[in-house]
Amino acid sequence: VIIVALQEQYKNLGNYLIQAINAIQNMNLDVELILIDESNSQPETVMKAISHMEYVLKKPIVGGFLVKDCDTYFHYNLITEPEEHPELPDANFVTYANLEDNENITAMNKSYIETDELNSITNMVEKKVISSMFSVGGYGFENVESFKRAYHVVLNSEKEFHISHMVYGGILNFNQKWISIPSSSFFDWGTQRDWERYCQDMTTGETNESDR
Repeated sequence: VIIVALQEQYKNLGNYLIQAINAIQNMNLDVELILIDESNSQPETVMKAISHMEYVLKKPIVGGFLVKDCDTYFHYNLITEPEEHPELPDANFVTYANLEDNENITAMNKSYIETDELNSITNMVEKKVISSMFSVGGYGFENVESFKRAYHVVLNSEKEFHISHMVYGGILNFNQKWISIPSSSFFDWGTQRDWERYCQDMTTGETNESDR
């Protein structure tokens, strides 16, 4: 597990990051904290983390990885039987939830996907409701190279650069395969209002204990 944070965030939230690192280590997982000076977007943050690791390791990184938003919580099932899902090998994925099941979310600060009958993503748009399926903040990349290709193509074409732009850019420019994977137990604290609602639910016991 790799946690990426700004130097400024570490100064203000260092104790919380240390607690998060300790919690991850208690699950017998390796964890590394990477601190960067500045970043203008989530994709840039991930790219800087990749560059840092390749510099330290003195070789390119290979293999797939998951980018996870820091302001959401959810469960999803990682497919481990590819023979039952022939559409999944060599595919990227986005985890999603449905608006119908999450009536209290702030709908206009989410990205939305459209899919075909095989659950392949055909479109992804930032902060515009084009379907009932919104990203919960988990993005699986089949390999580092696919991330880099989409990153450099979209880098200078968007004023606000989001991973949703990379998803659609990869589909449009490279015919990348992106699959939608459903999630459950979604919690959102992306805005102050969302955080206050979450804290209230925790206090009143409305949040399911098993989902924490």
